[in-house]
Amino acid sequence: IMSSIAEHYLDKGYLTTPQLELIKIKIKRYARQLSNLGYKPLYNKPPKVKESLVAEKKKAYRGKGKKENKIMMEFPFDPETVAKVKSLYGRKYLKEEEPKKWQCALELNNIEFLKSWEFTLSDELEKMLSETDIDDSTLDFSGLKMKLFSFQEEGVKFIHRKKGRALIADDMGLGKTAQALAWLHCNPDALPALVVVPASLKLNWEREVQMWTDLPCHVINGGRPYKIRKKNKIIIINYDILSKWSNVITGNIKTVILDECHYIKNDKAMRTKGAIAICKSVEHVIALSGTPITNRPIEFFPTLNIINPMRFMSKWKFANRYCAPKNNKFGWDYSGSANLEELHKLLTDTLMIRRKKEDVLKDLPDKIRSVVPVDIDNRAEYDNAEN
Repeated sequence: IMSSIAEHYLDKGYLTTPQLELIKIKIKRYARQLSNLGYKPLYNKPPKVKESLVAEKKKAYRGKGKKENKIMMEFPFDPETVAKVKSLYGRKYLKEEEPKKWQCALELNNIEFLKSWEFTLSDELEKMLSETDIDDSTLDFSGLKMKLFSFQEEGVKFIHRKKGRALIADDMGLGKTAQALAWLHCNPDALPALVVVPASLKLNWEREVQMWTDLPCHVINGGRPYKIRKKNKIIIINYDILSKWSNVITGNIKTVILDECHYIKNDKAMRTKGAIAICKSVEHVIALSGTPITNRPIEFFPTLNIINPMRFMSKWKFANRYCAPKNNKFGWDYSGSANLEELHKLLTDTLMIRRKKEDVLKDLPDKIRSVVPVDIDNRAEYDNAEN
């Protein structure tokens, strides 16, 4: 290649820009030989021209006429830059394009990498990158009926900084319900809200709403949909009937709270499909669970994908990194776990806050007594036994 470039120069008297760029890369191999012959380089390293590294959001064909959002990249050929781009998730070289381009998945991680590599991002990508944390100093807890502990206030601020898309993974008994309700109280524009819970917790949630706020509340019972009054700001429903109500309650809901969110661990179950369908159309999603992700990280992927689909876009990428995949005679098994410290840091950096009881003992009283009402479906039998 170098010989052909030399022949071109001797014949034409000039070199093209691509030829010069290639020489700058290749000539490093011959630095010692050239130095022994008395030649010295006119430059050490060519300066990076940021404007030549460009990334922007565009529609790309997925197949069968369908389009999806991708990041398109243009840059002068450079082995170091190519190696970096190849590390991006979903990257693809578009050899049919002129000039030559690369594309990758529209994912927050990819945008952050391109920014760190001094790519010039389009205004749309810059906006997506800037929409992360927001100021929490405007929160006003004064209207709540009871006072929050300091760590609970910090939990509410965390939800607020994440724009109402967060996972509260505090230990059982530390007031995850109170934190979610306090955030709704401080953000009336996020109402009405749908609270999705296990059936046994519906009465307890209704009681908590009344204890902490003055917000009108309605509990949905039964699988046959009916009209719900608009004055109700908080609607409580259980996972088992969620799919039957999804078409009725999606229109006006702005926030979804998923209590005991590990109930949607199976992405093939009807309850999970119902939760995904409803959460797609809302601006805020708050998940609550006291179960840490230690045994089977794959079970939390539906929740993570619902809360932050930009960060947790690919189930298979997540599974291959954090679920220790094993290939058996039936296919791939993702029930294991791997790189848990890395996963914990990723979650706490992006969407999760978790406190254990020993972390907040100094803020707690000696004892807290709670009455948890439980609904029963055999009232006549119960009354007979009591009599």
